[in-house]
Amino acid sequence: MPVTESQSACLLRRTCKEISVTDYKNCLFRKDLSSLVIEGKATEEELQAAWEDVFFDYGSYLKSDDTSYQVLIVRDIGILKYHTVFVEHALRYLREEYDMHIAGELREIGYNENFEEKDKERLVAIHNRVESLCKTKRFELEMLQDEYERYLKQKDGGEDTSEEDFDKNTIMLSQYLHYPIDEDKTTAYKYVMIYNSYIADFKARSKQAEHE
Repeated sequence: MPVTESQSACLLRRTCKEISVTDYKNCLFRKDLSSLVIEGKATEEELQAAWEDVFFDYGSYLKSDDTSYQVLIVRDIGILKYHTVFVEHALRYLREEYDMHIAGELREIGYNENFEEKDKERLVAIHNRVESLCKTKRFELEMLQDEYERYLKQKDGGEDTSEEDFDKNTIMLSQYLHYPIDEDKTTAYKYVMIYNSYIADFKARSKQAEHE
């Protein structure tokens, strides 16, 4: 790994390729910069300068100018908001009386149920099933809103990101990879590359959904 020698002959890490995710979090959230020292004894000023190099190096790899991702995720949030609000209002109406236009619109957005059912118990079960599916959409909406908030923080290098935000991001990326990210063995650089890959994949899936 490349290293830099300070005036006091102290070797310091200065890029995100040289530190693990764990070390990055310790520097960012606990202000513990000791992991940046490879050899020798550094002053506080030298440590701070090395950390700034790491921090800005980390930020330089993030897709902070990826406005298309922002447009897509904001669009998907809007679609989910409309979806959940419409279904909730439609169910309230249908529980009072049947309306073929509302039933038809529900079918168009994926709720292919027999809303004309005459048996009251079966009809209640149908309404409850639709409500349960809508709650899943509501959960997807909340997850996407959380993801967008983390993205807005992350795209600026993580300066305003809380440790909880960072951990949620790691869980999201682990789910994307289908295996847990080992923060001790994963470099901060590789973490950013995984994050960028997730954004690119999100964009591809969103564009594919547009043509389905």
